[in-house]
Amino acid sequence: MLTLEQAIENILTLELKTAEGAKTYNLVLNFDTIIKAEGVTGINFAVPFNWQKLSAANLSVILWASMLKYHPEVTLENVREWIPPANYADIFAALIELCHPKFLERCLEAYKKTEAGENQPSPV
Repeated sequence: MLTLEQAIENILTLELKTAEGAKTYNLVLNFDTIIKAEGVTGINFAVPFNWQKLSAANLSVILWASMLKYHPEVTLENVREWIPPANYADIFAALIELCHPKFLERCLEAYKKTEAGENQPSPV
């Protein structure tokens, strides 16, 4: 038997500062968000490794989709105008952490072990 519990909604708050002032947005990544983003990009964001080499265009789509639950008035064009390329890495890290908690941390740990020779395949 499979028992599922509804998870507490994990919300990331994004503060966007513009010439007109600051505005706060609540971001949510759930299956609805993932399906909306997949419909635009063709990428299944529920699979952590599909986030590798994510283009700026696709990152802007998942950011936009994550805003829709609480901010349906926001358009993809708005998101692309608001976010400078210099923020790509920070947005990527925040969104993947929201969707796949501790995934980047586990990848870094695995990388360090590989570099230290701990994850090397047996030569036999």
